[in-house]
Amino acid sequence: MAIKNPGRGRSECGMAATNGKLYLIGDDRPAMPVVVFDPAMQYWTEKSIAPDAMHHFQPVALGKQIFVQEAFTSGSFPNQSPLTEVYIYDTENDRWK
Repeated sequence: MAIKNPGRGRSECGMAATNGKLYLIGDDRPAMPVVVFDPAMQYWTEKSIAPDAMHHFQPVALGKQIFVQEAFTSGSFPNQSPLTEVYIYDTENDRWK
């Protein structure tokens, strides 16, 4: 599904580039879908929802996967809870593990 402004209303999210596309991940509220910008087509596409809320992190792309670790998931400053898992987003299959 093509969308116009995926970043509107999101905060503390992260972005990684791979496959010639930009992947916007996370928010500081309930888990949000990954949104992907394709510069060749000039539009954003909504993908699968992240397995958990995640914010204050920098996703890292390696090959066709994007890694998220050391993100916060709940609470508010200064009592934020970190994720207990490392999440990997498979950009080819639109799946989290």
